[in-house]
Parts: sequence; C-alpha cells; structure tokens
Amino acid sequence: MKYSIYSLLLACLLGLTSFVACQRMHEEEVPQGLTIHLSQEIFTKREVRAPSDQSVIKTLDVIFIDNSGNVQAIAPNNTGSTSKRVFRYVIDPLDPSVKWKNNNRSTNTIVLTEVQHQVFSNVKMFVLANLSQTVYNDIANGTLDTQNKIKDAVSVSLAANTAHALTEPFLLTGETASFSWDGNVDKEVPVDLKRAVAAIDVVIHYDWDKLDPANHEGKYTLKEFDSKTYVGEHYSVDDPVNSTEQTIPRTTNNPPTSTITFFLNEYDLTKTGTTGLPPYILLKLKKLNGAKELPGGKLPPPAGDEKDVNGTDTYYRIVLPPTIQRNYYYTLHAHISQPGSDTEEGATTLQFNFSVLPWVYKRSIPQ
Repeated sequence: MKYSIYSLLLACLLGLTSFVACQRMHEEEVPQGLTIHLSQEIFTKREVRAPSDQSVIKTLDVIFIDNSGNVQAIAPNNTGSTSKRVFRYVIDPLDPSVKWKNNNRSTNTIVLTEVQHQVFSNVKMFVLANLSQTVYNDIANGTLDTQNKIKDAVSVSLAANTAHALTEPFLLTGETASFSWDGNVDKEVPVDLKRAVAAIDVVIHYDWDKLDPANHEGKYTLKEFDSKTYVGEHYSVDDPVNSTEQTIPRTTNNPPTSTITFFLNEYDLTKTGTTGLPPYILLKLKKLNGAKELPGGKLPPPAGDEKDVNGTDTYYRIVLPPTIQRNYYYTLHAHISQPGSDTEEGATTLQFNFSVLPWVYKRSIPQ
C-alpha cells in the first residue's frame, strides 16, 4: 500500500512537471511575426551625467521605404481600412496597445502588430523617435512621400545668434538594412537609433586667484557653431552662427568651478574636403585689480583705500576639438591659471583635457 501511494505521488509530480514544461515551452514558442529590435544603448540602465539625464523617448514612428526611397502605404492587417504610411508607437507614457516580444518589455523588441499580413520585398524601415506632430502629419497624409523629403523636413537650421537654442527632446533616427519577409517565419530586424547632435559640459576651474566667481557673474558666448542639424552624417562647419551672451552663475565651490552645458551639431574637420573652422567658446570673466593679499582687498596706490568692487573684464577662449561626433557626450575641463586678455579679439586661448562617453538615455519605463 505504501508503495502504491509513493507511485501515485511520483506520477502526479511527473505529470505536474510535464505540464509546467509544456506550458513554458508554449509561452516561449508563441509566434512573434515581424519585430523590430531597438539598440540596447537606447534603453540602457547605465547612467552618465549628461544634459539628457531626464530625457525620455516619447514616440517611435516606423516607416517602410522601398529600394527607390519611396514611402510605402500599407493597409493595416489587410482589413480594407485606409492604408497607413507611418506606424506610431507611444512609449512614454506607454500605450497599452504596444506589444513587446514575448510580452517582455526588457527585450527592447516591438512586435509590428499592424503589418503581420504584409509580404515585404527589399524594403527597409526608417525609424524616428520624438518626431514632431507636424512632420508626422505630413508623412501620414502623403505630403512627405520619400525618405529624402522626410530627412529634409526634420533637419534643423538655427537662425543668427541662436547657437544655444538646440533643445530637447531631440529627434533620434535610424534605418534598418534592406530585408524581405513573407510571413512564414518570425523575423527580428535590428535598428540603431542615434541623435544628430552631441552634448557637451565645459567645466571651468578658476585656478588664478585674481578671478572672483563667488561675487561676480561670468559671461560666455558660443562662437562659429554650425547652424544646421542633418539626419545623415555631415562633417563641415557650414553657415556658422553665434549665440547671444549667456550668464555663468556665481559659484561658491571650493575650489571654485562652473559648468557650461550646451548641444552642438557634429563635424569632423580632419576629413578630406571638409570646410570651416572649429567652433569656440568666448569667456568674459571678472578679475580683481591689485594684490589679493592687501588688507581688506584694497587697491594699491594711487587708488588708496578704495576697494575693487566691480573688477574689470578679462577674456578667454576655448577652441573645441577638430572632431565632434553625434550621439556622444563630451566633458571638457579647462583650468584658468593665467591672466586673460583685455579685448575679445585677443582672448587668451585655454588648454583643456576632455573625456568622451556614449550619450545614453536613462530607462524611463520599469522592466
């Protein structure tokens, strides 16, 4: 009798194990159809202190392009409904209709549910994140019917004195390799999304003791920055623009430092045939006249007992590297240990060291 009970328990256990295994296999083998895999870099958990730390990807738009560069119109799920030229997936806040591979957000792979009936031959997907509603509408209604027209529409040109005006959320773009699909087997197509601009922090170290950043605001101007943002790679500095004069807040750091944050378009002046000069940053800081060690900060004769309350302007420039690559985050450390110039034209050039990291977004949606 005891053996019969043991045999029964063993049979039940084996049956339960088989059921769980079959259930798990069933879940893992659910057909996915056509999916698009977003690069891990976009949703990485790694954090860097970049100007985009709080940025998120709001929307993803997928457009099918034929081998002639034309936008393809597709009837969703062969239902006879009006054909669509762009398929939008709302990521933040997450639209419940967005389906992830294996129902698992951490796969970073979206199931393209509306095109599962479609047979594709030699097409590619053009993917855009944070696309403006205006451009989205123009793609949807057929006004922008080629990839080149879309690229032109999303390119940005800065007006005079607005070099500081590149703002988030930035458009990210990517395109897949050409592919074909007949619907018979699952197909996952990878895409790498990148911004068309770079992010920069310039950390100013006030090592010269005649500077007084604790009591005086500094000023800076972005000079000779490329005015155009391109979807495709672009290496020359064309049609440069400046910014208006910007303020560097007072700092009480010990030792004193200030950080300037901005975005700029990529360039690579080391490549053959490129034109233009590297952009630079003009600093206008306050220096205190007289020996700092004088009692009470008084000026030497003939000023007598007067204090140098206002200081005088002194100028420096930071010339950026000959290459700035899109979708990267640069940190420059410039140490000021010498007098500047009395004029903007003769501004003293500062040396610096810098680091470069991939510019990544924080994950905005929990796994």
